[in-house]
Amino acid sequence: MSWQVSIRAPIGQRRSVSGRRLDYRSSATSASSFKPAARTESLAPTGTAPRAAVAKRRETDERLSLKGNNEADCITVPRLNPTSWTEPIAEWRPAVDSDACQRWLTARGQPVAAWPPAAPETAPTVCFALDGCYWIWQPDAGGIRFRADEPRFTGFPSTAVDPRWFRWLVTRSWLPSVYPFWGRQVLHATAAAHEPSGTVVAFTGPSGAGKSTMAFALGRQPGWSLICDDTLAFSPLEDAGALTIALHPLPTEARLRPASAAHFGVAPNRAVPLKWPRRPVRLSTIYSLQADPDLDRPVSISKVGAGESYARLLEQAHALTLDLPDHTQRLMRDYLALATTVPVFRLAYRKSFEAIAQIVTALELHTAARLDAISA
Repeated sequence: MSWQVSIRAPIGQRRSVSGRRLDYRSSATSASSFKPAARTESLAPTGTAPRAAVAKRRETDERLSLKGNNEADCITVPRLNPTSWTEPIAEWRPAVDSDACQRWLTARGQPVAAWPPAAPETAPTVCFALDGCYWIWQPDAGGIRFRADEPRFTGFPSTAVDPRWFRWLVTRSWLPSVYPFWGRQVLHATAAAHEPSGTVVAFTGPSGAGKSTMAFALGRQPGWSLICDDTLAFSPLEDAGALTIALHPLPTEARLRPASAAHFGVAPNRAVPLKWPRRPVRLSTIYSLQADPDLDRPVSISKVGAGESYARLLEQAHALTLDLPDHTQRLMRDYLALATTVPVFRLAYRKSFEAIAQIVTALELHTAARLDAISA
């Protein structure tokens, strides 16, 4: 069985690395068996690796190829423990001549990935590898430098932009695709936490599917709070032989589209920083949204099988590039763990603000029933 999957690119929510085919079998094949095929766009299972070999590999450094052939162009980086840090350390430098820096990187660096300009940009954004570091650079805005062996980055704003806007660009658009280098995946999802139970429900889907609106509405209910918007960081962990999904904070803020803001009576385009829960939380449910204006009822919730869940979640994965084989293998393994550990439900709903109250009621009843089932 194969699925056509587009992995999300980092620069804004409007781009994707399209045309990538991720082939897998939805059988008992283990996540560790996925091996990227050299110099191709195809990722296929090649057999289950022995547990001892997988464990040994996890303890050693990764070999990351920029061309996909694991030859002389490799960079050696250690694998970070995703629970060993909370938020990355940021160092913000004074404004620089962005065009001059771009020319320097082009002359000395090795291109890893590039994204075409989207309005109001006038030049592509490029990721380079240079002297053991990665650089993401946009001539109109500036760039960042980071390494894969520590959760730290340095920001270099262009003299042509407001430094505050540049920090927003880095945090909102670039960091979600840098996090996987530091051992954490980032799902394009908005989430709300049920404070009494410590559980989190996430809403995922393409831009415009209603993730922010749905989570914002649920977050206004007693006992609920909105904890992230568009970016949910996670990592699979083994605890006493059981696989769990750990959630991690990623600086974010709530933003509603004008129509949703008007419905809820909040200021349009107002950015509200979100607070991560103080107590430990766990991801209990993922809702894959599907807006349907012709639906004959306000909302319909149905379980999604593991194979389809895997494809749906991969479509919403933030990824800097698919041309670093070990990073891509880790991405596929981590999303397979997510799809097989956390139940995914298709939430089809009538796209109408008049139906919001009924949808939220259905969500609360569904999550309560799932909590009761888990507790039983």
